[in-house]
Amino acid sequence: MIGALSIVVSQALAVMLVESDHDHVRKNSYLYLLLVTFLGGQGAYLVVVACLQAVFNETTVIASHLTSGLLIGYFFSADGLISWLKQGMFPEATFAQFYGYTALASLVVFVLTIAILSDDEDESGLIGKGEALSKGVLSKNVHMVHMLIGMIFCFYAFYALYNDTLENSQTALWLAVIILFNLFVPVLLLIFLSPDRLKEMIKDPSDTEKMLSDKGDDVEFGDAICRPEFWLFSFGTMTVIGCSYMVRNNLPELALYDSERVMLSMRIFQVCQAFGAMASGLKLSLMRSWFTPSVFMAVTMAYSAIAQGLLIYADSCEWMLLIATGLSAACSGGLLSQIASYVHEELGTADFGKIYGSFATAACLGLLIFDECLFSRMFDEFADDSTDIHGYLHYGDWNKYLFGVTCVLSVLATIFGFMGHWISSKRSSKKGVFGMVKF
Repeated sequence: MIGALSIVVSQALAVMLVESDHDHVRKNSYLYLLLVTFLGGQGAYLVVVACLQAVFNETTVIASHLTSGLLIGYFFSADGLISWLKQGMFPEATFAQFYGYTALASLVVFVLTIAILSDDEDESGLIGKGEALSKGVLSKNVHMVHMLIGMIFCFYAFYALYNDTLENSQTALWLAVIILFNLFVPVLLLIFLSPDRLKEMIKDPSDTEKMLSDKGDDVEFGDAICRPEFWLFSFGTMTVIGCSYMVRNNLPELALYDSERVMLSMRIFQVCQAFGAMASGLKLSLMRSWFTPSVFMAVTMAYSAIAQGLLIYADSCEWMLLIATGLSAACSGGLLSQIASYVHEELGTADFGKIYGSFATAACLGLLIFDECLFSRMFDEFADDSTDIHGYLHYGDWNKYLFGVTCVLSVLATIFGFMGHWISSKRSSKKGVFGMVKF
């Protein structure tokens, strides 16, 4: 509720900042802008973490991979969806009008969400009993339907991106309809949820599902931060997210101020980030018998290193920047989804907000280090060539040195990631939990 109110207040302040002619607002515009960004950012984080923890509390680890992929994926999809809806469906609306209606709709959705979600596990009623009897298989099947809808959303966004119709009114309408179709899944479930149907949906849990249903033991925050893998994964999170958003926030420089390439790269980043989160949740759910979340985290760090390496040779191919941008975006979305699964599976939900928040803090620290410090300093240092002509309009030493450094750090993060996976697996194997897992 606090996060929801923070978002609504930030939206109201944004409208006031844009529309107000009052002298007090004009003189203190920087303060108002700071409040808008702080309240909006903190509110969004609180809402996402609260939703993750609430859903995790009501399900076992079996469904957590799909849950994290969906929630993180839709969280990132909002980055582009709001602007696509504005340009496609409400092109005539002013900023204040559109943002005001968005704030009102957000408040309604938040109230409904709070009414549905609970902080306690609920085993009463048909669905709750089915969830308890199935050890989470019921939720996994239901979330798989939601994931199918999410993947349709991503693939349709890719299709619109390919055809350059993301801000088209028809595209915006279909994307909204696809998302709203998630609301009909519980209704259809209640309609068809007879005892026989319930038994058919549950079926018999697999060996992996039986073992995962017993995982998720709560670990206190103080104990979690004493584990070496926590800090190894934190360094990887800082590097991957920092490098990813360094690319996103400096696309004008990376695209050599070509406005069309900048816009295309930004749209690719928005779509690929949501797709990366959802695809990670889906792959982890389907391949959990062979791979743990920590393996996926380490592999994602390796892909991030590849993306940074591609940017060293950004001038070798017209599509190199677009490929590297999409890969970098998918890595950031995927990693944050995988971390949520890892925390739920290995550290439980008692201190989920604190632990996941620590990883998010590491990500923010990476944004500060890589974007605000590393990029700006190295770009200013190497963007001048030997003829004293400023190198804004061509690649050269600046991208080779800059992304050479980020590539090396990403490789180091990958090494740390596999070290963290090894330590985490050894710890779990001592409990006899992963005896049947092949990796």
